[in-house]
Amino acid sequence: MHSESRIRTATTADLPAIAEIHASSWRAAYRGILADAFLDGDLLQDHKTRWAGIAERLTPQDNLLIATDGEGAVGFIAGWTSSALGCDDGYGLYINNLHVRPDLRGKKYGESLCRALARNAKANTTADAKIRAYLWVLDGNAPAHRFYHRLGGRDGDRQLTELGGRTIGETRIVWDDFSLVAS
Repeated sequence: MHSESRIRTATTADLPAIAEIHASSWRAAYRGILADAFLDGDLLQDHKTRWAGIAERLTPQDNLLIATDGEGAVGFIAGWTSSALGCDDGYGLYINNLHVRPDLRGKKYGESLCRALARNAKANTTADAKIRAYLWVLDGNAPAHRFYHRLGGRDGDRQLTELGGRTIGETRIVWDDFSLVAS
């Protein structure tokens, strides 16, 4: 990350920027994986609707972090701890989203966001507690698989999901102790 960059807890005012990053990231990362008609449709409005009201559903242990630079938002990560937001039993953290503006990929924003999430999650547990975490990666998204494996994640179970009018496979990437990502 650049010296003028910072990571902070997102506010309600950040939700439109998060939706924009989310939509542009999907368009870049999932081209060739999901249908072009879906990616070229009103994805931004879909994501704005999805993120609207999320702040009211967060628990104190949930994290929605945003990375900014001198020009605005560049990426975000969402880590949920409650089953109400989708965290599966047996896990302490569901990394629901990690997205960086496509023009800034490879600049360490994603890694910095993961490390910040791990630090926050670690701060919300006892000193010796392990944080079992996971996220889902769509089949065909090899760069994401490589990225999470570099951060110590391993392949877990697989499932099929319906997204954008297609049924596609996805792999659960698991960390037996996500707090190790903090360092």
